[in-house]
Amino acid sequence: MTDGPLAAAGFALYALPYFIPRFVARHRDPDTVSTIKLGAALVVYPVWMDGLVTAALALAGTPGCHQHMLTLLP
Repeated sequence: MTDGPLAAAGFALYALPYFIPRFVARHRDPDTVSTIKLGAALVVYPVWMDGLVTAALALAGTPGCHQHMLTLLP
C-alpha cells in the first residue's frame, strides 16, 4: 500500500483542472454539455500543465522540470 501518498499528490495537483470543465458546463443545455466539457478541457489542461512545469522549473531548476515531465508519461 505505497500508492497512498502518490494518489494524494496526484489528486492535489490535478483536481482543479478536472473540476473546471464540469463547473463551466453547469447550467448549460443538456445537448451541449459534453462538447462544452471537451472544449474547456482542451484549454484548461494544457494551461495547467504549463503552470506545473513552470513551477517545477522555478522551484527545482532544470532537473526538477525534467523529473516532472517524466511523470506525465503514461
